[in-house]
Amino acid sequence: CDLCDKRYAQKGNMEIHRRTHGDKKFTCEVCGMKFGYKNSMQRHVRRHTQGKCHECEVCHKMFSTQYHLGEHRRTHSGEKPFSCDVCGKRFSCSSYCKDHMRQHTGEKPFGCDTCEKAFYRRSHLRAHMLSHTDVKPFQCQFCSKAFKVASRLNTHMRTHSEDRKVYTCNICDEKFFLKKTYDNHLYSHSGQKPHECQRCGQRFALPSRLELHIKVHEGKLGWCRGCPFSFKTKGSLKRHMRRHTGERPYKCDKCGMSFAESGALTRHWKSRTPCTNKSDETQTFFQCGECSTFYKTKWQLKGHMLTTHDKKKLFPCEVCGKTFHIRDALSKHMTSHSEERHYKCGECGKTFKRISHVREHLKVHSSERPYPCPICGKSFKTANASKVHLRTHTNYMPFQCSVCHKAFREKSSLERHQRTHTGEKPFACKRCGRCFSEHGTLNRHMK
Repeated sequence: CDLCDKRYAQKGNMEIHRRTHGDKKFTCEVCGMKFGYKNSMQRHVRRHTQGKCHECEVCHKMFSTQYHLGEHRRTHSGEKPFSCDVCGKRFSCSSYCKDHMRQHTGEKPFGCDTCEKAFYRRSHLRAHMLSHTDVKPFQCQFCSKAFKVASRLNTHMRTHSEDRKVYTCNICDEKFFLKKTYDNHLYSHSGQKPHECQRCGQRFALPSRLELHIKVHEGKLGWCRGCPFSFKTKGSLKRHMRRHTGERPYKCDKCGMSFAESGALTRHWKSRTPCTNKSDETQTFFQCGECSTFYKTKWQLKGHMLTTHDKKKLFPCEVCGKTFHIRDALSKHMTSHSEERHYKCGECGKTFKRISHVREHLKVHSSERPYPCPICGKSFKTANASKVHLRTHTNYMPFQCSVCHKAFREKSSLERHQRTHTGEKPFACKRCGRCFSEHGTLNRHMK
């Protein structure tokens, strides 16, 4: 592609991609999101309606499109209409065949930003990304041992015998092999949270969640300030933080290229491409005066100084007690306690308390999505939207209802939920005066 330098094996695929840089003519009537293709917009609209109207006549599973239903039917018939041109191997889905073809061509389009390792399939990259965190989503129901990869769990499951008692949930029919896991599952239906933290009063449904929470108070668990990931060791947290700060402490002596992890530097040395000397005059580095670490930008150095060396210097807010590393950040925060909104968006007229909020808001009117998710690759218009999305890959739900203790990933979701307790309906129709609890419901009513 001549606009973003992204490469494709086939010209047709490149031409399809090329259209993503053009005008986005198709607009979602529910949320206003724009798309370059009509079918992309139609797929997106189904997320609002949750319309799965195509049913498999064999197993009665529902699908949102006729195409996905057709792919699913082949799992029952055994039909494999797609074949590899090189080795003749057949597949039930065109995407499986396309992924397989990359093994012959050597193409690995899905690269890891942390260690520069590349993969044939996006799913392999997602599984690999977990190796850079302490997240282990695949848990054994026999012994509660957890794994980062599903294949490791399947291998481990063979170590357990089959003659075990099975506990079946009477509500959802889910099966469990441990009574402890079964008992913990029942709390998800009851809404009870019997385990209370003695320090802050926060309640949890599972004792394991309470134990994890207590480690935060004791300083034994490292939470990342930039995203909801947690780490058992300081070393793991430190390596992860480099993804936010841009720190690359491992440098090649031959070409000057820097890496975030020592393993990436080792792979660089073993790579087939020989190192070439680069002049130090062509690149500017910013050095930390405390630990002599080099950074490519002034802002990366500034972020490193605040998070590493300047922990004692804090400026507290006299209104709410929140602390800040920079006096200017405190001054900006003080405007949140004021109701004045001096800054206005030139596109839609919406007003804001800070000029930075206007800049962030302007991205809504733009088609650019510069903030990708490091796990699944999905891109977002704002850093906060990417941060909120990242919580969907974890069980991190920081916003809790004070009435029923239900937890949410987003503050806006909590605010919508709280209206079910208060009965508040802040969105009124200007034509008939009817009120609604959600803005989306008002939009549908207006149509």
